[in-house]
Amino acid sequence: MKLGWVLLSILFVAAGAVAQDNPQWEVFGGFQYTRFSTGVAQASLNSATQLLGVQPLSLGSHLSLKGWNASLQENRNMWLGGVVDFSGSYVTKSFVLLQVPGRTDILRNRIRFYTFMAGPQLTMRRSGRLQPFARALLGGARLKVEDAELTNGAPTSTLAGGETNFAVGGGGGVDFHIAHHFAVRAVGDYIRPYLAGMSEGHFRVSGGVTYRVGSR
Repeated sequence: MKLGWVLLSILFVAAGAVAQDNPQWEVFGGFQYTRFSTGVAQASLNSATQLLGVQPLSLGSHLSLKGWNASLQENRNMWLGGVVDFSGSYVTKSFVLLQVPGRTDILRNRIRFYTFMAGPQLTMRRSGRLQPFARALLGGARLKVEDAELTNGAPTSTLAGGETNFAVGGGGGVDFHIAHHFAVRAVGDYIRPYLAGMSEGHFRVSGGVTYRVGSR
């Protein structure tokens, strides 16, 4: 009889551990860094310098964009879930065109890059503490580029444009669980937007906190 109670207790604890380790929902939020290919932004900057009649300016081959990343995941079972992922990243580059006593002319290049994608996410839940995952993403991306000439800090002319199109991506990461409902997450993704003039993908690295809700 005592053995029966012991076995029931073990099964109960094991079932509870599985339920805790298989949440119904996972909500992630944090910061991100994107290594951004500058093809489209460089074309916009070239147009601005031509209109202003100044020497061509270079953004380089890549820029470092920083911003936010958020996702919502519903888990269908112990290992398979569906995730919806959103991100926004930003950078501003300024070039001094003229600087004389009493006057400073600056050309400011501002880039805003957004993604909104979804797809399956596979999670290995063998460990209660460290859980790696991998995912594939499909959706869209939006790029907004603004070039403005400023004289003594006041805008005198602005050239702006934006485009939204299809994007694919994917990557993986790991959750390190620090409490029943909370985990620290590190994730890396490759994102390929199909925007005019953009022939390369971008690498995005994110870090933040995951909150786990419910159980399956």
